[in-house]
Amino acid sequence: MPIRAKAATLVRDIATILLPVSVRAKIRAFQRKHKLQTVPVGSVDFGSLRRLSPISPIFGIDRDLISVERYYIEKFLETHSADITGRVLEMGDPGYTEKFGGDRVSRSDVLNYVDGNPQATIVADLTRADNIPDNSFDCIIITQTL
Repeated sequence: MPIRAKAATLVRDIATILLPVSVRAKIRAFQRKHKLQTVPVGSVDFGSLRRLSPISPIFGIDRDLISVERYYIEKFLETHSADITGRVLEMGDPGYTEKFGGDRVSRSDVLNYVDGNPQATIVADLTRADNIPDNSFDCIIITQTL
């Protein structure tokens, strides 16, 4: 690896450690807008692709990127945002409800399958959710849940 590339990698690694995610996101946006960041063909190191762990354990957030599936999920929700209305149930956190429902949402509930999520208003297993009354919600947002 050329010295300039090594220096750039070192600066990026140090910035990743020292700078908050919000500052790094602004720097990345500036770089993309002004086309200041280029990656030469063949220079991306994915490590061993025979491993069982993901390249990024936090879905690309460590690289200030939105994951591919989240891009399409958000496009879908944006297209159908008029349907996010009334009482809404969302898995894990109310992020999509807030982002795409806005003032059309009269009540937002968060479902989590284990205790410990401070945002959860309902703790239940979807396969045995007897404590959730039928016909309670106008909209349910369940993404990336198996």
